[in-house]
Amino acid sequence: MAFEFIQEITEARLFRNPARMAELYTSELADSFFNAVMALQILQETDPRKAQKYAKATLGSGSIDGWRASGTDLHNMAFILKNQDRYEGRMTKDRRVTLPYLGFMQYLRNMAQGRIDKQFNRQFMLKLQNQLNIKSPALRSSRRTVADWDRGLPDEHKVAATRIYKGMRHDLRASDMFNQYNAVMMGKNLLVPDEIQRPGIPLAAKVAGAAVAGYMLGKKLASL
Repeated sequence: MAFEFIQEITEARLFRNPARMAELYTSELADSFFNAVMALQILQETDPRKAQKYAKATLGSGSIDGWRASGTDLHNMAFILKNQDRYEGRMTKDRRVTLPYLGFMQYLRNMAQGRIDKQFNRQFMLKLQNQLNIKSPALRSSRRTVADWDRGLPDEHKVAATRIYKGMRHDLRASDMFNQYNAVMMGKNLLVPDEIQRPGIPLAAKVAGAAVAGYMLGKKLASL
C-alpha cells in the first residue's frame, strides 16, 4: 500500500510533458494552482501524513528549478508559473500573476517536516491569493475558511471543502492529488451534495489537447 501511494504521488499525470501542453491561460493555471494549494492545506488539517508525503514529493531535490516528468503536478504547475516566459505561444497571459516562490518553498518545507505554523500559513495563503490575482469569489471565500480552519464551523468546512473539490473535479481530475483529496473528503464526510457542473473546457482537456489532436489525426490517416 505504501509503495502504491509513493508511486501515485511521484508521477504527475496531468502536467507530465510540457511539449504536449496545449495553449492555456494564466488565469486558468493560477486558479487551478491556488485551488490545489488549498486542497493540500485541507489535507494537512484532515490527514497530515498524506499532506506531508505529497509536500516531500513536490519538493523533490529541494527546489523548483526544472520540469520533472516524475514530479508532482503541483511542482510542475509551480514551475510554469515561475517561468512563464518559457511558455510564450502556448500560454496566453490574460492576467498578471507571480508565484511567491520563497514563501511557497517554506510552506512546503514546513509541511514536509511535519511543522505546523498557522500564522505563516495564513499569511502565505493571503499573499498567494494576491500575487496570483485571484478574482473568483468562491476561491477567495474558501481561502478565508481554509487559512483559519480551527476557527471555522463544521458547515463552513464542508462548504469550503466542497468548493475546492468541485474545482479539482473540473480542472484537476487527472492530477495526482485528486483521488487522495476525494478519498479523504469522502471518508471525513466533508462533501455536501453536489449536482452543479461548471461549464467550459476542463484544464485537463487543454493540457492534453495537443496529444489528443495528434492521436485523432493519426487515427484518421490510418483509416484512409
